[in-house]
Amino acid sequence: MKRDAAIAALKGLLEEGRDCSVAIRGTSMHPFLEAGDRVHLQAVEVSRLRVGDLIAFRQDGRLVVHRYAGRVARAGACRLRQKGDNLRGHGEIPAEALVGRAVWAERGTQRRNFLQGRGLASNRLRGAWAWACCSGMAAALWTRGQLRSRAGTGKTGQGPAQAGPPAEAELLSLAARLELAPAQEARLSVLLGQAPRWDHLLEQAGQFGMVPLLHHHLSRPALAAQVPPEAREALAAGYFRTSLENLRILGLLRRFLLKAREAGIEVILLKGAFLARWLYADVGLRPMKDLDLLCRKRDEPAIQGIMEAMGGSRSDRPAGPGPGLGALRTAVQEKLGHAAPWQFPDICRIELHYHLLSQATPDDGWLLEDLWAGAEDHDWDGLRVRSLGPAHLALHLASHLDHHLQEGGFNLYWLADIRELFRRRRTELRGPVLPALARRLGLEPGCARVARLAGEPWDGAGPGLDEAEAARALAALMERAMRARGAEPRTVSGCLAIIRDIRHVPGWLDKARYLKQVFLPPAWFLARKYGTANRCLLPLLYLLHPFSRLFLGLRGSVQHVQRRLGH
Repeated sequence: MKRDAAIAALKGLLEEGRDCSVAIRGTSMHPFLEAGDRVHLQAVEVSRLRVGDLIAFRQDGRLVVHRYAGRVARAGACRLRQKGDNLRGHGEIPAEALVGRAVWAERGTQRRNFLQGRGLASNRLRGAWAWACCSGMAAALWTRGQLRSRAGTGKTGQGPAQAGPPAEAELLSLAARLELAPAQEARLSVLLGQAPRWDHLLEQAGQFGMVPLLHHHLSRPALAAQVPPEAREALAAGYFRTSLENLRILGLLRRFLLKAREAGIEVILLKGAFLARWLYADVGLRPMKDLDLLCRKRDEPAIQGIMEAMGGSRSDRPAGPGPGLGALRTAVQEKLGHAAPWQFPDICRIELHYHLLSQATPDDGWLLEDLWAGAEDHDWDGLRVRSLGPAHLALHLASHLDHHLQEGGFNLYWLADIRELFRRRRTELRGPVLPALARRLGLEPGCARVARLAGEPWDGAGPGLDEAEAARALAALMERAMRARGAEPRTVSGCLAIIRDIRHVPGWLDKARYLKQVFLPPAWFLARKYGTANRCLLPLLYLLHPFSRLFLGLRGSVQHVQRRLGH
């Protein structure tokens, strides 16, 4: 409340014709503005703003200084596009949130004027880039929405989501575990007593896969009274929906495992399929979007026969007779992660892994022998099921989460997976085996980061983050992830596929063929990708698809460089 009053007072002083200055905090405008710079503001009418101007505006009770990137009309109201130079996504604010325009800045003894000379030129150039980024993202979302709406899906692109306050992030961080200690439950009660914005909390819980775990914790008698009835109903509905979806997925898995046993094929369950059934012991608490299975390469022909007999179809092949997506693309995809997934409509897809990590990881050959030898057996109502040993499972989960944290998109229940695994197998995982394994594979820095985020020590290097530190770290990661999701619903790794994957294709001739398959895939693939059965749209898709891939590749490259620089 004090901040709102201070911002209102600042706006009043500016409207009276006084010049006021504010100190910059944070790195959203790095390197143009650094923490500690003082920015001098003046009042300005919206009609006098020019693309590239630095504007100060009110957002979530804070005063933010970002670059102006144009204005748009939404439902008859004027909204201003704003973008931080150091942020990937962009946002929109109502015109009435505008406080003023920056006219010059001080850094030590240096002063830069933004309305004349080199400062003005720099503003206009940076503003042109910000406008192009915002317009390109908006155009891509509009095109995607139009194609989907024509195909009858009714899905359209949505604007960038706003990150919630730290209290909500702390609440989600606390709930990202299966069991709560007494102190954690007490802190959760305190946060609920602060009247969080339930619409934002439920939105974030849905985006980060936390609805079932929130229901699990907030349905306790000690906490349920602090939850509004509408929120309780929404959480319960999400839990039951996850339960039904997971039961269908586990039914499909059991059918496959029975046929695999008859054929003498060994299978190891990875991630969700094992965790939901044996680690969480409640299939409704751990969402599953697909099935990840580790198999031996020699069993691939027999597995293909089983999948076809069960009614599955591979994503790199058409539904009927005809050429597939291309041997080069299929080989590259398998080398980077898993073979082309098998699709089972209205249930899920099955991803078959023939190696635990990317084949680019050193010594993956010995790792395969090691993990098959260390696999553990479980009983599923008379059916023998195998899972990774605790060290290999922790390595897989931690490296997977670290990869997605670096990419800017993740699910919070992945952190709950790691916390629960450490809680149950603490003795084995606190020894030297896991750090030595991660060190040998070159994955120790990422796994150590994830362990600290989960509050677990790593290799005797001190304890992990406490609850408050973890909540702050997760709040920053969630904000970045929500900006990325709001800007474009594809992952960064998908944007970088063109540039990153081609290095795995041997020979220049094969590289050219690979690019041809990427930019001009078969018609059936375009129809499946954009969700349309209308053949009249295929010429338009052939025109748009290459430009879409180029745009995503360029944007992904910029984001990759930003991540490597630590922005």
